[in-house]
Amino acid sequence: MSALALAVAERRLIAHRDGDVVGTIGVVPQPHGIGLIFPPQVVGGEEQAPVERLLIQGAVERLRLQGVALAQVVLADAERELAARFGECGFRRLTTALILERELLGLAAGAPPSGALRARACDPERDRADLVRLIERIGVGSLDCPELDPFRPAAAQLDGHRAACAGGASAWWTYAVEGTLAGAAFCAVFPETQTCELLFFGVAPEFRGRGLGRGVLEHVCAVAAGERLHLRAAVDSRNSYARSAYAAAGFRESDSVEIWVHSPGPTS
Repeated sequence: MSALALAVAERRLIAHRDGDVVGTIGVVPQPHGIGLIFPPQVVGGEEQAPVERLLIQGAVERLRLQGVALAQVVLADAERELAARFGECGFRRLTTALILERELLGLAAGAPPSGALRARACDPERDRADLVRLIERIGVGSLDCPELDPFRPAAAQLDGHRAACAGGASAWWTYAVEGTLAGAAFCAVFPETQTCELLFFGVAPEFRGRGLGRGVLEHVCAVAAGERLHLRAAVDSRNSYARSAYAAAGFRESDSVEIWVHSPGPTS
């Protein structure tokens, strides 16, 4: 059997044998030193392991040459068999992210947040400075993939959430207690599928332990119910604070994905 060879495309690598494509893998460098690798796809009839290994190793090397400090791959349930292959190539399992959903049937639509919380619709461009500072505060002591914190400064997180809304609309809210910003919730809304994705949610450290997280989530649920949307979210399985708030607000686990990471190392 002839040797495998790799070719580089804009955001992927292509494995060839005798001029025929036998597999591909997506590779996307991100700002601030993180790179995304997507699970490899191998053509039927090929021996899977050698092609997968070549593609994964090639993707890691490509990110290393681009100065990426941390490569990340997300494996859905149907892709878990690839975990061993990524492990062979130097990846380690970081955590499991839980996919959560909220049944909104019968929920009061558009109800304001309860208690001391005051909600305000915000705009990521107009309110950028305030939102960056609020994201920084919410990130202090966060249990949501803290290993990634060095690679995701608040401004980069904000830009990432804005990009996630590019295919639809957005519903972004800040929450204040007695005039002081205490929390935030950013949603991407996709009317064609009647889906609302909760991209970011959190409460600043000085306001934690008061049930405000549940209040934020209940407000998001009420807004989504008013638009007849299906509400989804994701959370690090280790984030007990957020999981408790989600459970109290009626969210239930529907699926999970595994997050694996690898440090490609410095360029020579």
